[in-house]
Amino acid sequence: MLQSLMEQGQDWGFLPIHFQAEKWDLVQALSTEIGHQGLHLTLVTLWAPGAKKHEWVSETIIKMQTLWGRRAT
Repeated sequence: MLQSLMEQGQDWGFLPIHFQAEKWDLVQALSTEIGHQGLHLTLVTLWAPGAKKHEWVSETIIKMQTLWGRRAT
């Protein structure tokens, strides 16, 4: 799902190297530094899901959060 969204230009994210996102269509890798002189937290994020009227993205994320919430309790 993440690769498909990124290849469609929907969003951006900080991805681990092993994802090899630089090989994905229409995705550009930018080098960053993690640690004392750079970012202190790595994450994968979808920025403002649904902001481009892709309601299914927002709905999917809400459903995933609900499922994870049930499992944690």
